[in-house]
Amino acid sequence: MKIGIDCRTILNPSLDERVGAAHYTYYLVKNLLAIDEVNKYVLFFPSLTQPSVVAELVQNYENVKVKFFPLYRYRRFLPLTYSQLLISAVYESEKLDLLHLTADSLPYIYSGKSVLTIHDLAIFKQPKWFPSQIISNLNLYTKIFFPKGLKKTDKIIAVSENTKQDLIELFKVPAEKIKVIYEGTGQQSEAEIQKIVLQRADSIIEQFKINRPYILFLGTIEPRKNLILLVKAYGELLRGSDYFQKFQLVIAGAKGYKHQEVFREIKKINQTYKLNFTPIKYVGYVDKTAKYALMSKATCFVFPTLYEGFGLPIVEAMSLGAPVITSKVSSIPEITEDAAILIDPASQKEMTAAISRLLKDKQLQEGLRQSGFRQSKKFSWRKCAEETLKLYRSIS
Repeated sequence: MKIGIDCRTILNPSLDERVGAAHYTYYLVKNLLAIDEVNKYVLFFPSLTQPSVVAELVQNYENVKVKFFPLYRYRRFLPLTYSQLLISAVYESEKLDLLHLTADSLPYIYSGKSVLTIHDLAIFKQPKWFPSQIISNLNLYTKIFFPKGLKKTDKIIAVSENTKQDLIELFKVPAEKIKVIYEGTGQQSEAEIQKIVLQRADSIIEQFKINRPYILFLGTIEPRKNLILLVKAYGELLRGSDYFQKFQLVIAGAKGYKHQEVFREIKKINQTYKLNFTPIKYVGYVDKTAKYALMSKATCFVFPTLYEGFGLPIVEAMSLGAPVITSKVSSIPEITEDAAILIDPASQKEMTAAISRLLKDKQLQEGLRQSGFRQSKKFSWRKCAEETLKLYRSIS
């Protein structure tokens, strides 16, 4: 079988940790090539992709071919012509048995068999979380091309049962057309992660000038992540008891849409409380190694998101031993089960109480740490690739 996989999300390796779809595509392809020597793969990349990225991914596999989309830098001038006509023509030229779109809609004129992965439907459920320019630019896509792509594709991969239900409710997709295949974690071996944690974590934390113990948030700073709830809850803890004034709140992540409100609240708290360290420390976007270090040494990881298609940071935090407090919405109860404290993301009172309880209870911390380890082992990129390959075979 000749299988095509659209790898456009892997354009910039420096963004792999920021963009969930890029993360998914990279590790899915990496694991498919490692386990499947029978089928032939065609990987479609933008012409702007760095050669080193492609070389590292395909290595010396004999059953893989790389195809570059031409004129990629000019796609913004004729976006619909490019995404619907030219892209489709490139796919068709390879005479594929199956095409997998890992993070986009299916070109409406493409006639071959296909699989489409849907990560989340946040833009349809809550457009207010996104800049108006993005919403207006995607209007035709979201109202016409995306629904038609869902209808035309042979199978849809949803990254959680919650995303599957969203597809059924919002777009009336038949349940039998959707296969839930979870994303993974543990993209490096446990030995490699332990080496990073044991040998480099302390020095990385020192480089950031972080006070220990600390509470950690890691994610894009945007309305959807609901970080303002955590910042205000932390301020409430500092007001309520001297006990909590030894804990720093560390925020890691890129600045996203409407981040200004969060930083105004951070500034207010930092100016109000004169501790022997900065109460709320923003360290910016961090790379994978720093992420592992921060998660592994955190007293707790707090992720008060309003919606997640899967919730990869939560699983990663659990896999690195961080007790987790997060939201009881969308896919998160499904992903965490009993391995995290779940709160109403609209309730500052619940958030404050959950953090207070966890920081004071070392037995609870250890219980969540152990249950988190166990829960995270249910999700792996190898398993994701195996189930995806099984789905490919069912369509051929």
